Amino acid sequence: MPFQMDYFILNFFVFISIFLLLDFLIFFMIKQKVNWVNIIISSVVYFVILFIIFIFLIKKVTLHNFFGYISSELTVNFKNFLQGEKIKELSAEEIENLKLFFDFFIVKMILAYIFVFFLLVSFLNYYVMRLFMITKYKIINEMPKFRTWYLNEKVVWVLIFTLLLIALKNFLNNDIIYTFAINIMFVLANLYFLIGLSLTFFFMEKYKIPFWGRFFFVFIIILWSHLSFIIMLTGVLDTWFNLRKIQKGGNMI
Repeated sequence: MPFQMDYFILNFFVFISIFLLLDFLIFFMIKQKVNWVNIIISSVVYFVILFIIFIFLIKKVTLHNFFGYISSELTVNFKNFLQGEKIKELSAEEIENLKLFFDFFIVKMILAYIFVFFLLVSFLNYYVMRLFMITKYKIINEMPKFRTWYLNEKVVWVLIFTLLLIALKNFLNNDIIYTFAINIMFVLANLYFLIGLSLTFFFMEKYKIPFWGRFFFVFIIILWSHLSFIIMLTGVLDTWFNLRKIQKGGNMI
């Protein structure tokens, strides 16, 4: 019991130290008037470096590969799930589809989920620290309104290259390249969905859609996955056609 408490306290202080150091770095970059996008990118890099160190420490201490261990645990839990009573009611085809879904969206996407989590936490830390700097020190780090966010045109070439790698899956016959490509695709899909949502809110504000209408639209997005794909696609199209006719450059994504 004392060992478990000491372990908990140690982990707690490590966790707090990680975020205190991150906030200090963000504080310093805001004071240096670093672009908000570069601050978030730097924060993500910070998390990635720590994560790589964590993986090497885990391997050194336990002699286990982190991703291999997580994948095996997920697989064991999924097999236990397949042995449940409710699963017996499904057809062989439905069970096979479940296996494909699990392999593609759970096992192979672990890295993408972790990266998106780092991105989200980095943005939240930046946003809170930005408000703190404005309130406490009257230092303003310019960040454009959400309705004008967009992705740099260069990002779409990463998307095209990733799609090409996925399309050449059978020709390349390399599971590592394929897994890497679908992880990149998942991250880009989330980013373009965000830009598509920004585009949607731009036109909602332009045509003065009331708050309840915007709330209802977001609710529909949650329920209808096809609409999410359409919004993501509009985010990609905005890269080429600048659908909002806004000046691109400066502080945006």
